[in-house]
Amino acid sequence: MAEAEARRARSALERVFAAFGIGAYFDGRARGSLSLSRALVDHVRERTGELIAPDNAGLTVYPTTPTTAFLGFSAEGRADVPAELLDAALRSPAAWMDKPDDERVAYSIYTAAAASGSEEARFLMLVMAIEVLAEARPRPGAARAHVDALVQMTKEADMTDDERLPLISALNNLRDESVGSACRRYLNERLGQRTYRDMNPGAFFGRCYGVRSRLTHGGKRSEPGDLAEWLNPLQELVSDLLAGTDLAAWRDEERCARYGN
Repeated sequence: MAEAEARRARSALERVFAAFGIGAYFDGRARGSLSLSRALVDHVRERTGELIAPDNAGLTVYPTTPTTAFLGFSAEGRADVPAELLDAALRSPAAWMDKPDDERVAYSIYTAAAASGSEEARFLMLVMAIEVLAEARPRPGAARAHVDALVQMTKEADMTDDERLPLISALNNLRDESVGSACRRYLNERLGQRTYRDMNPGAFFGRCYGVRSRLTHGGKRSEPGDLAEWLNPLQELVSDLLAGTDLAAWRDEERCARYGN
């Protein structure tokens, strides 16, 4: 029960943080996680009667008796979002909607992108966060039948197994829509009428996916500033996606009411 409620609260925090462009590690695998030796835990309990536990990122379920003290390191962070706005967002029902596991993976990637000092790495990780969420659907029946015919022709073709088997594997992958097509469809379904650089979500992602392909397959490194026109709206798109359309709409209304923009 306690762990289930903690996971629900984490999901709400991830939605709200994503809505305001904030990355945070919640999965317990963040860099710098602390580990305490059994000898130290036993020694402190004998001297004080208290349990000690590492104060690491992630969910922790612990007994209330005896008292548990948490040991860890602290640091200050800064986000240009008023605390009262985050608090109001956490009180919104939209923040507490059920969240599938793949969105938690995508949020972890989003957090890593926010922490990256490289434009290219940040851009590629944001694209990856979308790929995690988009599930390819089967192509229409006529297209699958055409692929099946090509597979059969390849099986009967005069070639070695080393040549034939990779071709069959590649053709079988064509039974489902491509990753790029799946992402474009998914974004249009999830984000509706929202636009990014005056394009619908799928069209905007298509342009970004072309940039991604040039980076990963062409080996063409961008010049400083080249990615800027795509990077910020791409981060906004992933932020809206992880927040959900209801919370993103709530955020926009609150910003307009509070700040007039």
